[in-house]
Amino acid sequence: MSIDLERTFIGACYNFTQDSKVIDELWRDLQKSYSDKDRHYHTLDHIKALCELFMEYRQIPHKHNLLLLSVFYHDVVYQPLKKENEFQSAKFAEKVMKRMNMNAPQIRTVVQQILATADHKKTAESDTNFLIDLDLSILGAQPKVYEEYRHNIRKEYHQVPQFIFNRGRRKVLNGFLKKSRIYIHKPIYERFEEQARKNIKTELELIS
Repeated sequence: MSIDLERTFIGACYNFTQDSKVIDELWRDLQKSYSDKDRHYHTLDHIKALCELFMEYRQIPHKHNLLLLSVFYHDVVYQPLKKENEFQSAKFAEKVMKRMNMNAPQIRTVVQQILATADHKKTAESDTNFLIDLDLSILGAQPKVYEEYRHNIRKEYHQVPQFIFNRGRRKVLNGFLKKSRIYIHKPIYERFEEQARKNIKTELELIS
């Protein structure tokens, strides 16, 4: 399923504001953030892939437009060597939502969803868990796609020496393998879990 990312973003925003000037400005800002020269995986292509998967499983989330905003903004701030990307992305999104005159509960929901992508731990909120599943879907991609993802992540950490990068990467990947299940929602689990574990084990062999 291929989507027009700009139209998808505008459609989501239009549920909260009809000010086309504001929406256009928000889209341009979003494009600028995700087009930074140091991004190789965390780009608009990543957001597009998540949105397309979102549409395939749109029966899962309850508050579609809030969750779509979380998808669009969850990596809006991304600096590989920083540890507060999710926090800063949530703050960025909060300012955006205030520009759209969204109410406090709506803003709180999106902020909490974005923050949850920091550790990808299961929460009590189904929509948040769906965002986590979407964000981790790349782990269960077909081998060629996963290999491209792996190389793009390395490019984002190009300034880090290989042995240090490998050590950190092993810690992250082993963390996923130790989980009883990587994916939370059943349809996502059934589609991606087995392949994700194969991909992770293959990468661990390469960087051991």
